[in-house]
Amino acid sequence: MNKKYFLKTLGCQMNILDSTYIQILLNRVGSQTQDIRQADIIILNTCSVKETSENKLLNILNFVKKIKKYRKNVFISVVGCFVEKINFLFFKSHTYINCYVSPNYIHCILYFLKIFFLTSSTHICICKKKQIVKKNVKTQLNFIEDIIKFNLSCSDTSSQKVYIRIMKGCNKFCTYCIVPYTRGLEFCRSLESIITDIKSVRYKDVKEIILLGQSVNHYYHRNINFYKLLYIISNTISTKTKIKFLTNYPKNIVYPLLNLMKKTNRILNILHIPIQSGSNKILKKMNRNYTKESYAHIVNIAYKKIPNLLISSDMIVGFPGECTYDFRESINILKYTRYSNLFISQYSPRPKTVSYIYNTDDICKSVKSARHNYMLKVQSNLSYLKNHTLLNQIFRADITYVYNSDFYINKVILIAKTHGNQQIIFTFNSKFFFNKEVLIKVTKVYKSKIFGEILL
Repeated sequence: MNKKYFLKTLGCQMNILDSTYIQILLNRVGSQTQDIRQADIIILNTCSVKETSENKLLNILNFVKKIKKYRKNVFISVVGCFVEKINFLFFKSHTYINCYVSPNYIHCILYFLKIFFLTSSTHICICKKKQIVKKNVKTQLNFIEDIIKFNLSCSDTSSQKVYIRIMKGCNKFCTYCIVPYTRGLEFCRSLESIITDIKSVRYKDVKEIILLGQSVNHYYHRNINFYKLLYIISNTISTKTKIKFLTNYPKNIVYPLLNLMKKTNRILNILHIPIQSGSNKILKKMNRNYTKESYAHIVNIAYKKIPNLLISSDMIVGFPGECTYDFRESINILKYTRYSNLFISQYSPRPKTVSYIYNTDDICKSVKSARHNYMLKVQSNLSYLKNHTLLNQIFRADITYVYNSDFYINKVILIAKTHGNQQIIFTFNSKFFFNKEVLIKVTKVYKSKIFGEILL
């Protein structure tokens, strides 16, 4: 087969990793196109964590339906977390979709493509109960780790990143979160398989290795915890490669981990630690199993041990029962934690979750939107104050991105990333420094951008 495929990714880094794997598979049968109208194969990798992602998917499907109307031989597949929650009514109203694949089954896509293009089959569906449903015929498959290709690492050649999944699923069961129901319970890979992936990219020009897991610092496999795993990896990688890991669960941030980050320069000084709310009442309703005080203590210790540490977080506004006082508590925690970045979401009820079943979504959309905008404004101002402390400082940084400028004549714009993962933008008259380490002085700061000049 020599087909053109279109691949659209919605959602988190896990979906990006899955899409990279799908891309590797589809490259065996054709080439990628950015024009969905010219594609023979359309793959939509979905997310169901937020309602906004689902709305985006439905909008895309409305357009895909029109394509299918005039091109019957186009293979259309919906993959990812969204597949685990759709019901019979959705199947019935979207008969133009040929294939549904849940996250653990993406290795089967080539098999379904073969069925579609080489036979008269038109509708295939993946069930949650380890069965392939093809029309009225059910075929049992053996699902083991080797078949699932769970240990695949995928590289992003454009930015010289490598994503490595060290675990999948989640056991936390936060009341708002659908992940345990779509990606399953927590399962950690063996140390040997992870190190094999690490060694496979050691001699390539890789700048950054990103370890992925829903609660990455909860990793534990055969007496190897996350701290030990990180220590082993940091002594395995090339000296030019940096390690980043996400997402962290607050209760699992331990002193040995922070001490390791302080001692080695192979781990980026950045932590993503979702708090979700600054109200103890709401945190309890979310089943987060920590208080704002214990979270603040963790952050305080982290800043003391690693002074140039950058901490980012997630926050949900409009959770059921969140009153004005609870929201103020969330604003107060922002001022204490001094995040470098904050990802804010408006609560949307997810089917199957505890919050969906037992809580009433009692905060209207206008209030959620107002709280979201206010929190965004507060964080923006805090980011500016944090960035302002960098003014006139000199950093050692790697040039990671370069592009031509229409505004600056005879110059290119370059982006440098410091060892603390801070991005600095500067202009120069040559691309010579791309992929090289340089000294940069910060000359100007804004709420979301930092500008500098190179020191020759």
